[in-house]
Amino acid sequence: MTWSLSAIGVFLGASLASVVAVSGQGVFPFDTAPPAGLNPGDSFRIAFVTNSRMTAVSGDIEDYNAFAHSEANENAGLAALNTTWRAIGSTGTIRARENTETDPANGVGEPIYLVDGQTVVASSNADLWDGLLTNPVFLDQNGDMGPVTFDTTGFDLASPGEILTWTGTDSSGDRDLDLGTAPAPFFAVTYGSADFVDSRWIERHGTDFKDRELPIYVLSQPITAVPEPGGLLGVGLLFVAVARRWRHRRS
Repeated sequence: MTWSLSAIGVFLGASLASVVAVSGQGVFPFDTAPPAGLNPGDSFRIAFVTNSRMTAVSGDIEDYNAFAHSEANENAGLAALNTTWRAIGSTGTIRARENTETDPANGVGEPIYLVDGQTVVASSNADLWDGLLTNPVFLDQNGDMGPVTFDTTGFDLASPGEILTWTGTDSSGDRDLDLGTAPAPFFAVTYGSADFVDSRWIERHGTDFKDRELPIYVLSQPITAVPEPGGLLGVGLLFVAVARRWRHRRS
């Protein structure tokens, strides 16, 4: 095969992008600039997979929400946003789309980004729950690749190297073998995989080992994008100029 210089460039660029995507990204300065494609004043959400793990034995969604909030606040950049963080998960009393307030029936919602501020997960509530994400939720709260959690004794449909997550949820955001399900014979809990963008991101399979420890997905409440510092300076200078002109006309 003969490669043109342009083709080689495209290949190298794609390869580099793949390497960057799975290496440490860090956390975007959301408190000083809008995520990619947004303007100051726009609203958005942030999603990540936790780098710590928990079991799925509890049937109380607040246990998962507390874990989600604690994980987010481990990163100073996310803690500075002063928002609420909730688990993308379902228990016997609440569905994931209700817990995260992303039910398409209740509104369009906001675009969802990874913590790198560049990668879009979903453009709206409906997009989040249509069975196909734009990009997988594979970065943790520090912008690093989530923890590999494959276990040959517990997850028979998973592959080595997968980032498995407790969800108790199907692709529509409804409960499915929910977190904290009752004892046998109904003790399987649905897990997802952060390696996928199709329905398997949230509904990979069920397992009867809910006492195993896995990460969970976390989603922020809506956040308002703030102006970049340069934009604020420009507005300030414009205000000064207008004020001077007004005073000049009055004199």
